[in-house]
Amino acid sequence: MYPWKDAVASWAGATQLRIDALGIVTMLGAEEINASVGRLLPSRYVEFLPYLGAFIIAGDRFRTKPPGFTVYETKGGVKSTELSGWFARWLKAQDFHEVHHRVDWKVLNDSAQCAVRRKLRRSKLLSLCIGFIFNGILLTASVLSGDWWGFANALSMIVSVAVRVFLLHQNRCSIDNAIRHATKISRDPPKSQDISAQGSSKGSNPGIDLPAQPRDAPKNTRDPLLDLARAIIVLDDSRCVYMEAPRFLMATVFAKPLEVPNKWAYRVVRYIGWTAFAVQVIALVLKLDAALFQGASNGGKLRFTRRHDLRDRIFIAG
Repeated sequence: MYPWKDAVASWAGATQLRIDALGIVTMLGAEEINASVGRLLPSRYVEFLPYLGAFIIAGDRFRTKPPGFTVYETKGGVKSTELSGWFARWLKAQDFHEVHHRVDWKVLNDSAQCAVRRKLRRSKLLSLCIGFIFNGILLTASVLSGDWWGFANALSMIVSVAVRVFLLHQNRCSIDNAIRHATKISRDPPKSQDISAQGSSKGSNPGIDLPAQPRDAPKNTRDPLLDLARAIIVLDDSRCVYMEAPRFLMATVFAKPLEVPNKWAYRVVRYIGWTAFAVQVIALVLKLDAALFQGASNGGKLRFTRRHDLRDRIFIAG
């Protein structure tokens, strides 16, 4: 099937190359991590704890849009498959028991937003304390035992946690910024053409009299937060969700990928995440090679003799 398979297999056989399966542990739970982290919801307890599948975060795969979702706008009769990745994962994670369900979205006022921020700060402080204790135990135990491969592994996990926290913070800020921008645009629509431009146009055509423009154009006094759009979303498992949300949020927050505030720092931190993931895999593989010792008592003494054959990894007392 693959033209390079025979060449690689012969080279591996000639060099006695063996790949340890322990490195695959870092790839377990990739789909679950993608579904959980991709919702962009903060966690009260495990926000600062290390996860498996760190390559999902470093590769930015938690932002991609999963296939199979369809949006029907009821008023205009518009059908679309465009849906933000975070919103699709959020819908997928909800416990919808019925075939159809209803979800209402609204933008909170300033006082309600302040209350939510205070609650999130308390939750983040609790998760930070839990993460500090857990990660500190890993580092301290590896240093006290002289396990430097374990120290490298623990340090790489801490770096992966910092990378994940930064990337998630950037994506959450992108949602907040998009909501603020859309709210500002909806409440302060762009002004009409300047009167001076109309005057210059009239001067270039002296034979044509343009109609006079009113000095004070009528303003739209309707609150844009009350102008709701209604849509039916069909999930990839054929469940239907009826959603109502402010109209100006449908096309800006729910229907397209959002741009992070700091693209350059976002890319650099992703590279750091890839480096930490590689260090973790290497540390796990080399740690297994250095730690598998089996001792047997001989005259009240323990003596360890190590075979260098990696195929069996058996260590017998001489």
